[in-house]
Amino acid sequence: MAAYVVAVAAVQLTVGARMFFLERGKSVPADASEADIARLLEGGFIEAVDEVAEVDETVATVANEKPLEKMTNAELDELAKAEGIDLNGITKKADKVEAITAAREASATPVEPAPADPADDPDESAAAGSDL
Repeated sequence: MAAYVVAVAAVQLTVGARMFFLERGKSVPADASEADIARLLEGGFIEAVDEVAEVDETVATVANEKPLEKMTNAELDELAKAEGIDLNGITKKADKVEAITAAREASATPVEPAPADPADDPDESAAAGSDL
């Protein structure tokens, strides 16, 4: 089975009821539609990768990475650049660690759609106002 990763700065993709914001190098969800995959491939937004090699590289990177708190400012800057994280204007080490951590968490978390507003549904609005 082919795997795909983002080849540009970022891609927004909806899969079912979930919305993803994927940064460069992140994997495209396996349940993305064939039509979305074809469109993104054609536009050069994603690229096919050898799934085993990608997993091995990710495991090696995580296994060899120092904890963020033990990295120097220069190492944090290099890591942020490699991961496409903007640290522009951030000078304190603790703030850089926080920004990198937040960016990693945000890119790994699907964005859930907002719940429907009962005021938009006449049946729900009427039921909410009744004293049953």
